[in-house]
Amino acid sequence: MIKTNFNFHKKFIENNEIINYISDAKGTLQLLLSKKGPGNDFLGWLDYDKYIDDFDIEKIKKIAQNLIKISLLNFHLIHLKMKLLENYF
Repeated sequence: MIKTNFNFHKKFIENNEIINYISDAKGTLQLLLSKKGPGNDFLGWLDYDKYIDDFDIEKIKKIAQNLIKISLLNFHLIHLKMKLLENYF
């Protein structure tokens, strides 16, 4: 559970406003977890921890590492091309 210190707000926001925001946030969380609100067909990510195992997570990490390598390579190639072409412009 995340705990937040709201003491900094006293110069800007009244206590009753904070209480309303907290109440709204709790209601929104309940609606989200109930999966009955608008857009509920896009809430599959809420259950990832129930059906993704460690093997899947490792596959995702490897793919992400490869994407980073490809991105860095592309960046260096673009930089090299720009250096080579700067004499022509």
